[in-house]
Amino acid sequence: MTLVVCHYPDDGEDQIQVWADTRISGPVGTLTDHGPKLFQIPISVRSLTKKLSSARALYGFAYAGSSLAAISTHAVALSCLGSLSAKGTARAPSVWDVAGLYQRLLQRFCREIATGADFYVFGFCARSNRYRIIRGFSNVEAGLGLTVSLLEMDLERGRFWAMGSGDQRFAKFVEERRGSVGDKIQAFVATEVDPSVGGYVQSACCDRFGVSLPLVAVPTGPKTMGTSFVGIDTTEIGAVGDLDVGRVAISLGMAPSADDVWELTRHYGRPRRQRRREGAGALNVKRR
Repeated sequence: MTLVVCHYPDDGEDQIQVWADTRISGPVGTLTDHGPKLFQIPISVRSLTKKLSSARALYGFAYAGSSLAAISTHAVALSCLGSLSAKGTARAPSVWDVAGLYQRLLQRFCREIATGADFYVFGFCARSNRYRIIRGFSNVEAGLGLTVSLLEMDLERGRFWAMGSGDQRFAKFVEERRGSVGDKIQAFVATEVDPSVGGYVQSACCDRFGVSLPLVAVPTGPKTMGTSFVGIDTTEIGAVGDLDVGRVAISLGMAPSADDVWELTRHYGRPRRQRRREGAGALNVKRR
């Protein structure tokens, strides 16, 4: 089970922010507290008639429900979207069209596995040049069985959208608690208000250039901070040859002290900016 929240902030930031917890549950309880639920969707298009014509886009995907159905859907969709061809000038597909691919694939897997899942496909649309969030939700219809439908969110500054087993409790939690959306998500996950939501917080940021998955700063001691990537400690992930995973770190639900800033700067380079930001956290740190 899970909680996924999309937020379109009204603090001047030109982006969509997405968060999810990392808990995956089964019939007997928690299976893991390190389950990835936010993903990038890299898209590559090449023209079959114009050799120099190509296009790329980078959207995002988040899911709630059956991990097997959703991750299988995402794996097949990635292969499809990395192999697109055009008969004329290459153009990246719209967010809606990508969501349509996920809809068809998810419906297939959900029917085969006999379980449901919901999802968001989001990004700055290459066709309409605006932010778009498309929700796919599974339901059982008479005579049709399990189907997956699409609905586009009506974007409004300052609004958030939640899905998953913890969505209703989170909506009530938001009304009762003061602070930014990011603070509330961190507190909701940490305090396990809903037992099906827990583990850690993972984050995605969507701007006009695509979707990025930032490192999330987490306290490791009274005066130290570490980072996680899609819910897994970066020390466990390690390096890829001589390269590090992640480019920017953000903190949620806490304001870093001078010692925190020093610790992150020592590992990831000089901070790009250090200021409180509604919904996204207190610190951005750019790698060297």
